[in-house]
Amino acid sequence: MPAVWVGIAVFLSIQAAIWTVRLLYRGPILRKLDVEMVFSVAYATEGDTVQLSTTLTNEKWLPMPWVAVKFRVSRNLLFADATAHQISDEYYRQDLYHILMFQRVTRRFSFVCGKRGFYPIQGLDISGWDMLMEYKSARFLQTRAALTVYPRALETQELDAICTSVYGQLQSFLPMHPDPFSFRGLRAYTENDPIKAINFKASAKGAQHPGQELMVNLWEFTNNRRVVLMLNFEKHNLWHADAQDEYNIKLAVGFAARLAEAHVPLRFITNGIGAEEGTDLPEGRGFTHHENILDVLAHVDIPRGVSESFSALLTNITEEDSAEYIIISTYHGADLEEAYDRLLAQGRRICWVLPCHQGIILDTQNMRESLRSKVVLV
Repeated sequence: MPAVWVGIAVFLSIQAAIWTVRLLYRGPILRKLDVEMVFSVAYATEGDTVQLSTTLTNEKWLPMPWVAVKFRVSRNLLFADATAHQISDEYYRQDLYHILMFQRVTRRFSFVCGKRGFYPIQGLDISGWDMLMEYKSARFLQTRAALTVYPRALETQELDAICTSVYGQLQSFLPMHPDPFSFRGLRAYTENDPIKAINFKASAKGAQHPGQELMVNLWEFTNNRRVVLMLNFEKHNLWHADAQDEYNIKLAVGFAARLAEAHVPLRFITNGIGAEEGTDLPEGRGFTHHENILDVLAHVDIPRGVSESFSALLTNITEEDSAEYIIISTYHGADLEEAYDRLLAQGRRICWVLPCHQGIILDTQNMRESLRSKVVLV
């Protein structure tokens, strides 16, 4: 056979193959292609490492040489290979897959939970090409993938000091009845401790050593305690950054965790807006109740503001309620000061924790009369 006829035959064979590929891939490129995206866990805590899995299943006899899967998620989820993808207000990721007929391909991507929050993946953009890269098909798929990242508590050492000050403040509202079965040790006296908590006998013994401080008794929590924890998200001034609210959330988580460990009944109230317009979790105890509090705080969206003023929440405290109240509020406006002072005048067991680590300017000129009844964190 002359070479020219061989060339023509080869050319026609190639054209027939191209025509066949075009015919086969013209319609069903993405047909019978299933994409599933899931997180390795439904709940995590700030700092945890979690995996996101993407599974492609090709249920047809045609191979799919080029399939691109694109999605977006919050940039607070820190992927290990984030530098290879686009990051702006959100994290945009696109991955390319090659999948044969009747094959399933799974890829897992690790990331670190950088910040508390609720992170759903709203959907996926899928694009597919034929072998010749001539025809493209695209569609949008819904997905139920979502991750709730719980806020973490403060570091143990810092939380211990704050809890000690708060408990000392609350104890100052009650007469001291030492119980030898609940005594658990001594520690150095601080300005937030009531005078009645000082162990003068232990302090006198320590006075023989230069530099020895006054010592106060430490008592175990009793089972008849009832605590109401209240968290305020009102902003006091223009210098109030979101970082301060994030610190306050971690502080609230720390208090709630300590009370859960002690099985103390706890009610949680906040005016932050998340899944609901403000939240009032009924009294409960234990770690299941603690997880409910974590879920509420994970969903709080700080830029949305507050559901109502915190002073209005304090007015709902009735005189019959004998619970201990711990309020966390960097906001210290006149309306809140008045509501707080009114409760103090009623003899309520209440302690105001006022964090101002992030540069909040305290109006101490107007607050000096009531500063002694607060635990101010500076």
